[in-house]
Formats: sequence, structure tokens, C-alpha cells
Amino acid sequence: MHVVRPNYAAITRAVRWTVLVLAVLLAMVVVLLAVVTAPARADGGKGPDQTGPDREAQLALQNAIDNGTATGTYVGPFGNEHWVGVFGTHVAAGYGYPYPAAPDCNEGSLGGGCSGDSRGFLQGQCTSWVAYRLAMRNGLSFSNWYAGQHWGNASEWAKVAKGIGHKPDKTPAIGSIGWYKRGHVSYVEDVYSNGTILISEMNTDGHNGFHFATVSPGMRSYPDKFIHLDDVVPVDTTPPTVPTDVRAAAHRGRTGVAWRPSSDAFGVVGYRVFRNGVRLATVRGTSYLDRNPLSGVTAVYDVVAFDGAGHVSSPGRVTVQPGTEGADRAWVSTAAGPAMCGRMGNDRHQRLGCRLLTDSGWRGVELDRTTAWGEISSRAFLPSPDGTVSYCREISRAASMLACTALDPDAGEWGLDRTSGSTPHLVSDATWVTTASGPARCGLTGAARHPSATCTALGTEGWRTATTSSTVNAGSQIGRAFLADSDGSISWCRWLPEKKGARSACISLDPLTMTWGSDSISGRLKAGAPAYPTWVGANAGPASCWSPARDRRGGCRVLTSTGWRNVALPKKATAGERGSTAFITDRSGEVTWCRIAWGKAACAQLSADGTFWLRARATRTVRKLQHDGRTWTRLANGPALCGRAGTAKQPRVACQVLTDAGWRTTTSQTVSWGSPGYRAFVPSGAGAAYCRTMPAGRKGHKTKQGEKVSCTPMTKHEWGVTRTSQRVRLALPDSI
Repeated sequence: MHVVRPNYAAITRAVRWTVLVLAVLLAMVVVLLAVVTAPARADGGKGPDQTGPDREAQLALQNAIDNGTATGTYVGPFGNEHWVGVFGTHVAAGYGYPYPAAPDCNEGSLGGGCSGDSRGFLQGQCTSWVAYRLAMRNGLSFSNWYAGQHWGNASEWAKVAKGIGHKPDKTPAIGSIGWYKRGHVSYVEDVYSNGTILISEMNTDGHNGFHFATVSPGMRSYPDKFIHLDDVVPVDTTPPTVPTDVRAAAHRGRTGVAWRPSSDAFGVVGYRVFRNGVRLATVRGTSYLDRNPLSGVTAVYDVVAFDGAGHVSSPGRVTVQPGTEGADRAWVSTAAGPAMCGRMGNDRHQRLGCRLLTDSGWRGVELDRTTAWGEISSRAFLPSPDGTVSYCREISRAASMLACTALDPDAGEWGLDRTSGSTPHLVSDATWVTTASGPARCGLTGAARHPSATCTALGTEGWRTATTSSTVNAGSQIGRAFLADSDGSISWCRWLPEKKGARSACISLDPLTMTWGSDSISGRLKAGAPAYPTWVGANAGPASCWSPARDRRGGCRVLTSTGWRNVALPKKATAGERGSTAFITDRSGEVTWCRIAWGKAACAQLSADGTFWLRARATRTVRKLQHDGRTWTRLANGPALCGRAGTAKQPRVACQVLTDAGWRTTTSQTVSWGSPGYRAFVPSGAGAAYCRTMPAGRKGHKTKQGEKVSCTPMTKHEWGVTRTSQRVRLALPDSI
């Protein structure tokens, strides 16, 4: 039987073709579906598609609309980029911006589709928004030609504002312009107490993007500076004016400083008082009493005003030279003994008076006629070499008339007023100088840029005036002084700063002939002028001295008969505690440098010829003295550090004296320290006396209240018996 066998090869070929056909048909269906659902290609000649190609782009666009900011670009399946953001000007229109459809242009070129606004800036740019905001909120008619200047790009605004008197600063204010160095501006909407600010800004993304943002210092979006044209809420951007007419009344144990008030647009909060660069106090009034002044050192008092914003003024300045007395009530040395002198009477009956401690006890010497107290900043009690005391003052500021009234302590009588005629007006550095022939009033006259030195001296022939040549260099304000030389002459000395150092110069006046000599100028000191030099009248001639500091070695520059000499202190000389150093001199011209260092009191003496320093000696007993009120003074047998010792329950006073045999410390018995401000160590004979004022009554007692004066003398290292007066009518208190 014949069997039919299947053709497996044919069946395999048929299946293969069937699968192939089905695969082709399926592929065609897929391609057809892809073509039908594919998006239309964007027109290359048109701008970017603003609606987005698919749901992802549409979501990005909706997010941009909701947030009001651009989100960047979206890349479609064929590689074309679509910007899916919205114009920030649409959001800004809600705040009144008049260009909601400002074009997304190329800001670098006017030919890139940009359009100008009505204020001369480009629509949608940061400058356009800020100009609009200044007009709407500040009421400022601001444009690209504001104040007659072309403001241009944002990067130029700070320079233009400074040119019209609105210097940019670091202080934000509501309604100010936030300026960025990179070339951008924003508008300050609000300012918070922690330094954070709220700003509004446009075109931070290059597509007119607009938003409000809270930024803090240190963030990149925080402005570099702020421009204040007409702030909505003004802030204080200017410092107070300089305190003027700064004057000082220097006494033993205290120095009063006063000045005229400063002004500020938002009010002056207070004043800071500095002495030689160290802050002493912050006060609200226009005066300050330094109860612990430096002894034997030039004291430069600076007064600066400050406002609520923290701005400070430039300093008002006054210089107090060692040994000057400009008091209304002061302890002075006389031939008869220590004396408390001052103004007495009242404004209608102006008089003078002193309480003298003589061998027979306290004695009152009052002027029995009316006199003139004089101008506040000009009056002083001047002890003379013969033991008399003169009360000198300027009695007429308009005519610059001077007057001096002398007290003879031995006779217990006041002399006549010696009044001058009209004298040259002193524009600065006015001071009284005591000479062998009498008191002299010295200062600078003429133009402020080219002043001359002028002295008006009282001698046996009356008042006479002498003025230097107008070609004399005035030098540094805090480096010049009028001082009495040991030979009886007056020297006007100063430092002359230069670019590569400084020179020093002195010119002397003979008070007998009233003639100025030639100006003597030193060589250059490469280290420059010291910060606060002290001018003293040394044996060898006038000298400028300074204590060691971190950046320089201490020493003196002395004008000797052979010229200027630099005399440096020993390298091992320590600077001493701040405020404890002093250059002490006596009438003979002996100069001693003293200070407190490492709990020791140490002194070094300048040789008579001004060429070297004698060896310094020290002691360890300084800690027994109260820090407040201790002072250096000059006694007949050497320099001394004196002050209050003991405790409040057992008060004492003590002096540490450097004698030829070394240091000696003497401590008194229990004594009253007296009232603060009116106590001092006064040279008396070969020693000193601790003098003070004290209350005269007890609280709740029927005795009429008053004051007493009391002195405890020290001679030959021994303290004597305290001499206290009965209740007395004291001089008026200081007016400074």
C-alpha cells in the first residue's frame, strides 16, 4: 500500500514566509502609528514655542505661571529647545508695572527685539523696574536722565550717584536701591532688625524674570551697596558734625574737658572721650571730668560724637601740656605754702580768693574789689618762680584783651589788674606759659594754613607782643607745644611729618627783648613722629620725649647748643603700664622718665648735657598705693610716686621717693582722703602736701553744712600733722 509522506521542507518554507509577512505588516502598523501621533515640527523662522510640546512641557509651563518665574528650557524629542517660562513682566503687572508683555530680548543689543520704556530704560530689565518703583512708591521722578546725569547700565549707577552727592553705603533703607558690582540693581521693599531685607528685582534670569526675595548679608543676592536718593523711610547715613570749641581746664589731680554740642539730622546720642587714643568714657552731656589725668605727659583729648545708627564724627581735639594750670578752683604752690584759689562772688560782683596754709594756720585772702573773671577757656592760676601766684585770663574775646592779677602770699594781698590793649587773635594752641619775667599768653595767629607763632608777655614794662615770620612751618597739631625753657625763654616746638619720616623744629623767644630767634630744624627721623610726644624744657634745651612702644624704642630728641641729638632709652627699658608713664621736669631743667612696670616703680634721669640716660632704679612697693589718684610729682630730693594708701576704714597717704640713696617709702598716719576731684599732692618747700576739701557737717546735725580745706605735709620723708580749717566759704566750682 502506497503511503503519502508530508513535504516537511515545503511546510517550513511556508511558515517562514508567513512569519516574515506578519512581521512586516506589524512593523508598518507601528510606523504608521508613530507618524500619526508625532508632534508637528516648530517653524524655524518663528520664536520659541511658548506652549510646550507635550504634557511634561505643559506641566513645566503651568508651574512657571503659578510661580511667576522662568523655569528654563525643555528639549523636545527632535532636539529643539522650548523655553517654557513666562515673562516676569506679567507678574510685575500685578504691582502696576506698565509693560506686562515686555519682549524677551537680547539686553546686550537694542537690535535684539528690545523695547524702551517711558523712562529711558529697556522694558523688562532690572533698571526699568527700579525706576518704576522709585516713581510709584518713593514719588521720585527718576529716569535715565535724573539730576542731569546719564545713568546708563546698572553697573554705572553707584558712580553716577556718588557724583551727585549720594555716596553709596552699606546701610539698607526702605525705598533705597540695592546695587551689585556684577551689574544689577534691585529695590529694597523692607528692612528687618536682624539685617535681613526684602527686595524686588527683575531680569535676574535673562528672561525678564521677576520676584520678591528675602536676603541676608553674605548671600550672593544681597546688594553690595545701597544708593539713597529719596528713601521711603529715611535712615541716618551721615555722621554728626565735629564737636567744636573743645577746651580743657587742667589741674593737679583732675582735668575738665568741655565742648560745644554737635548736630545730626537724626539726633546725637552721646560723645566718646579719648585721652592719647584710649577711651575714657561715654557721656551724654558736653563735658567730662578726668579724675585721674596723666602727670608729666602731654595729654591729647579727643571727643567724637555718635548717633543712633553708629556713625561717629571726626574728633574735636585739645592738647594739655605738662605743668599747665587752667582752673577756676585749684591747689597751687606759693612761697607761704599750699593754697586753694579760685573765683569768688557772683556774676554781678566777680572776685577772687585764696585759702593759704601758712606757719600760723589757714588764712583767707579775698580780693576786696570787683574784677573780671574772663573767658572760660582762657583763665588759669600761674605760680611764678618767686613764689607769687597770678590769675590770668582773656577778658574780651572780641578785642583779645588780656589781664593778670597777682597774689603776694607773704603779704596776703592781691595786686592791681594788669590789663593789655588789643592783642592778636589766637586761632589755635592758645596757652599760658610761666617765665622768669612773668606770664605770657601764646598761640598761633594768622591764616589756618599758614599760621605764625605769637606770644604776648607781661613784664615790668607792661604787655608786649612778638610774632614769628609767616614762613614758619606749623607742623603736626598733636606734636607742637609752647614751653618755658630752664633759661627763662619760651620755645615753640613741633614735629614736621614727611613721607619718609619726620623732622623736629624749635624757635625760641627772649621774653626780655621780645625777639624770636632763628628756627632750628633737625634731620629726618625715619621712624616718623611719635604718636603723642611730650615736650619738656631740659637743661640742655627743649626736648621731645616719648615712652617705648611696640613699634619703636623710647627716648628724647634734644635741641642742645650743638644741634639736635637723639638720646634713646636703654633697650631693656620696659614701656610700663598704660597711663603710668611720665616725663617729669623741675625748674632747673632736670628731666626724669618714670613709670610703673611689673609691679615696680622705676625712673631714669637724662644727663644734664642731654647725651645719655643715667641708670634706672626700681622698687616693689608700688602695690600699696590706690590705682585711682596715684600721681608722679617732683620733690626737692627726687621724683616721687604718691597716692592714697590703706583702706576706706583706715585711709592713709604715701609717697615713694627716689633719692640719691635709693627708693624710700613714707606712709602717713590715718588721715581723711577728702572729696573726690578736689584733692592733690602739692609741692611745698622741700617736700609735698596732700591737700583736699572735706565736708564740714554731719548728716542730721543742726550745724550748717559747709566745707573745710585740709593739708597733710611731708618733709624729709616724714609726714607731719594734718592742718584743717574751720568751715569756710570756698571758691566757686569749676565751670568745666
